[in-house]
Amino acid sequence: MFKKTKEEGLTYISENCAITGDLNLQGEVIINGTVEGNINCVGNVTLGRSGILKGVLKANEVFVSGTIEGETHCDILNIENKGVVNGELFSSDIRIDKGGQFFGVRKHKDEEKKNIVDFDKKQTDKDDKKVAKG
Repeated sequence: MFKKTKEEGLTYISENCAITGDLNLQGEVIINGTVEGNINCVGNVTLGRSGILKGVLKANEVFVSGTIEGETHCDILNIENKGVVNGELFSSDIRIDKGGQFFGVRKHKDEEKKNIVDFDKKQTDKDDKKVAKG
């Protein structure tokens, strides 16, 4: 879980640390403090028992022993004993250990792309007919 290459690092947010704002990170991330904002991580994120995240999380794999409130986008979500995830989840897979809790809606990771509207794309007459009903 904590293997790293020269390009990747380890970001640790300690228990007495509170961060407000958006973070773009690479490598392993361990959160034991509080983050209010969005995290975009190319790597894995672990929330320890005292870790709290309020915002949008995007990562490869997420391990939760603390609390997430908000949207989570990941390949695999692992909610461990006493971990709590509250919000909308977009993931390919989910694992909830005994004592872990999930409150919200889970959608398959591929569904998040279906909800994106490209306003720059010009609609053809064929598209107009599909959209403009009654």
